[in-house]
Amino acid sequence: MLPKGFLELARTLIGVNTVSSEGTRQAADLLQALWEQAGLPVRRQVVEEVHVNILGGPGGEVAGPGGVLMVTHLDTVPPGPLERWQSDPWTLTERDGFLHGLGVADVKLDALCPSQESPTLALRQTSWWKATKPPLWGRSAAKAR
Repeated sequence: MLPKGFLELARTLIGVNTVSSEGTRQAADLLQALWEQAGLPVRRQVVEEVHVNILGGPGGEVAGPGGVLMVTHLDTVPPGPLERWQSDPWTLTERDGFLHGLGVADVKLDALCPSQESPTLALRQTSWWKATKPPLWGRSAAKAR
């Protein structure tokens, strides 16, 4: 089961144009607000004038064993020919129990999912999150159920 409010946040994030040439500032703004709400101090780094890296964590010097590092990217590839889409690529759509939209599997929802655990992670002194450009390659699937 998806956490309360997840689909609303997902709709907002999918609706943001983060095609590499357009930048990631709006997506970074959304995620930064979520992370700060969870109590994680956030640092921003602007790359190539249009991309924003956000790093969220305890800040300062952190000592002790353990910790969490989550790394993802926020930019997407262009949608390609729009006639090949069954729905608007910037509108989150659920069909047959799956979520569809540009960035659902690579990688907007990958960046959003950990933010849902941010209250838990904020309690760990050695937790760090990083949403970054250039991308680190990896794929995830988003199932609505």
